[in-house]
Amino acid sequence: MKRKYNPTSARSIAGKSFQDSVLNELANSGIFTNVEDFREKKRHEGIESGKPYTELELSIFEKTWGDITFEVNGERHYVECCFAMGDFTTSMCEIKRNRFLGDNKWYCYGKRTDPSARVFIPSRVWHDYMGRLELSNKNGWGHRTVQIKYIGENIRAAMIGQKNFENMFRK
Repeated sequence: MKRKYNPTSARSIAGKSFQDSVLNELANSGIFTNVEDFREKKRHEGIESGKPYTELELSIFEKTWGDITFEVNGERHYVECCFAMGDFTTSMCEIKRNRFLGDNKWYCYGKRTDPSARVFIPSRVWHDYMGRLELSNKNGWGHRTVQIKYIGENIRAAMIGQKNFENMFRK
């Protein structure tokens, strides 16, 4: 049986807190512009158009476009925030892995075991890496599990820390 999203669970609260922190850090970077919560951006667009989106529609958008959007050097980018709650492993939903894919899309990982850590990984790189791992089923959802210690320096394309992520865009 598939579980419904529970916004009051410890996992949801920690994930949203991480997402809000990343949003604020990107907004205050001085290099990124039009930094927005993607879900709220789409919610506002729907209301403005006179056709508000349902929570389900917003969730589908978010699986494809991520949590945060920003502009830099005239291009729009998207960030999907992932907060690894476990001590040793974390899982990723297969739907998100397959939908959040593009040259302008990034995963930003945080770790409960290292709260200040920020690891930015290009979505195509993470998609390929996770594709090598076993696909499992948990509560009716396909997912892949990765050891937390492998999220970081061992991925050549990863940007460790926000400053390194910012510097990649400086021209």
